[in-house]
Amino acid sequence: METTQLINQAIAATSKVTSGLSGDVRSNATPCANFDVHDLASHLAGFYAGSAKAGRKEGGPTGDSSPDLLGANPSAALAELGSKLADAWSTPGALDGETKFGPGEMPAQMAGSITFFETAVHGWDLAKATGQSFEVSQELADASLELARQICNDQSRERGAFGPEVQVDPGAGAFDRALGLTGRDPTWSA
Repeated sequence: METTQLINQAIAATSKVTSGLSGDVRSNATPCANFDVHDLASHLAGFYAGSAKAGRKEGGPTGDSSPDLLGANPSAALAELGSKLADAWSTPGALDGETKFGPGEMPAQMAGSITFFETAVHGWDLAKATGQSFEVSQELADASLELARQICNDQSRERGAFGPEVQVDPGAGAFDRALGLTGRDPTWSA
């Protein structure tokens, strides 16, 4: 499956979760250390905006250094930002060459892969924190596991990008094993 399709699937799965965000869950803890639901939704909004810039090959800062993008209606803001993100990565040539992403330049294909992965993982975080289900296709689960095996390494853990690996039953599904590689316990509950 193409990266653009995986991005669209991750956004769709996460949008089902974020459409259910309400004020009464904003302070719930999440599996993502140091983030409550509001903080994680805000991080996701900044990530969406930054990744859309990378997909459009625009220079400048990316990530969550931007001001609060959620406004008074986080669900609507995330839906709009997710749509813009999908559009940016669906543009012909978005996955070609290099792009500014995170702290520097990287192959656009890798930035697109990180986009579907980060979107899916944080969608799962928000689902768990708010008592919702999170469903991904087998293709997205397999691609997430493949990418997690590449990027969830000692170097990225030392930078604080991921927590210590959580041992997951080897017979668990691909997405659960990917979550374990990020330092998340797939059985986490609020």
